[in-house]
Amino acid sequence: MASGFTWAMCTPPEIISGRSLVSDRLFAKLVEHHMRAHNVRQPRAETVIDQTLAFLCTLATTRGGEPLEPGPVVYAGWHTFLVHTTDYAEFCRAFAGRFLHHKPWCLPQSGEAALRRTSRAMAAAGFVINPGLWP
Repeated sequence: MASGFTWAMCTPPEIISGRSLVSDRLFAKLVEHHMRAHNVRQPRAETVIDQTLAFLCTLATTRGGEPLEPGPVVYAGWHTFLVHTTDYAEFCRAFAGRFLHHKPWCLPQSGEAALRRTSRAMAAAGFVINPGLWP
């Protein structure tokens, strides 16, 4: 198992948070970076990073169906994680078994239906969904 990660697979037996997928040290580092990069307070940054980790784990393990989309706030959280390339690559290996490539997209293309589909997939994967970030 990659250092800093607490799960080898993303098949939770109960409802979990995205935060639980990484070490406290890595979570704090991502939150701090997000706070500085996006000028947000700690509680907001914690929510964004938590939901970003849950989204990425769901993305890694969901097969078939329509594509999942992060929405603009979680998209910013994904960018925060991408900057930490070694940690991001380890996370991808641990949960996806491969690197999760980032494909830039135009934010207005992500509609509410896509975000609802994504939040339903995240909930089905066992993650807590923050209603402030998802329809």
